[in-house]
Amino acid sequence: MLIFKYCKDGKAYSDFTVLEKMTKIIRDHEGHKNGVISFNTENVVNAVRIAIIRNGFDFTNVAFAMADVLTKDIELITLDEKINLSHWPKGFCDNEQNFLREIVSNRRKKD
Repeated sequence: MLIFKYCKDGKAYSDFTVLEKMTKIIRDHEGHKNGVISFNTENVVNAVRIAIIRNGFDFTNVAFAMADVLTKDIELITLDEKINLSHWPKGFCDNEQNFLREIVSNRRKKD
């Protein structure tokens, strides 16, 4: 299984090349037993999902993971046949959503 691990020390991927890079990573991994790709940018999640859809990659061979900062436990996040995530843990690629919530909340206070 190829695991995309969200972590502080992971690699950042540019919006301009993320889909191409995720497609290549998944394609290059096909046929291998296990692999871990560490990343720290939210754009990887949807780029992986689109790469699977566009290229017909086997979704059961790809998963995401997140390490709990305090306990160091690894939480596995799998995909279903619709390429939906099994769950979205707090702290997993949610900075952008949290920023948007804060902007909306601030806007409401000013209205």
